[in-house]
Amino acid sequence: MIKFGTSGWRGLIARDFTFDNVRLASQGIAGYLNSELRNPRSAIANRKPLVILGHDTRFLGREFSLAAAEVLAASGFIPLLCQRDAPTPVIAHAIRYQKAIGGINMTASHNPAEYQGLKFSTHNGAPATPEVTRQIEGNIAQLIGQNWSCQAAVIGTLQCRTFDPQPAYFKQLRKLIDFSAIRKASWLSTTTVPRSGSATSRIAWISPGKPGKNGQRVCTPSTGSGP
Repeated sequence: MIKFGTSGWRGLIARDFTFDNVRLASQGIAGYLNSELRNPRSAIANRKPLVILGHDTRFLGREFSLAAAEVLAASGFIPLLCQRDAPTPVIAHAIRYQKAIGGINMTASHNPAEYQGLKFSTHNGAPATPEVTRQIEGNIAQLIGQNWSCQAAVIGTLQCRTFDPQPAYFKQLRKLIDFSAIRKASWLSTTTVPRSGSATSRIAWISPGKPGKNGQRVCTPSTGSGP
């Protein structure tokens, strides 16, 4: 049973979270988006059917994203995949920046490493509300009743257009955060431990950190064995 919690559905990889179930959930989302595109009172009525896809560092994240992309493309949408793992806020910003009608992010958030998840965000980059996820669950139930299935490509082989969401996200951060003030705060000390999450290789780009040998401030992120 596919049930959405906080904007998304999570399950144990290979037991609950399978490629067939990811395709099923993606088709349920496609049904919701199609109904919104046709609704003249919807915020996305008649918009370009662009959907952002992304994933974190969990097992098979990219492959699950490609499975979702295949279903969306077959339903008339334009999937656009982050070229590598990305944190949830980066994907949320990309939805707004690219003027997409929504986004699907493969992440199980704080759950243990053996879990994977599918999180749906609406056109404003925010997590889908319970009202929205109930509609998606209803679509999924109908698809199950119809014994829905799809002819899928070999896992991981689908060709999908990709993009780098990082530059636009960092540009926005620099508008919102006064990094010069942080650099001047010699009393301020911060520690960030992203472990092996999607933020690992990005902290050094945005953190003032400690002065390097050429005067620049850098931060070397800690990596660990967490999910």
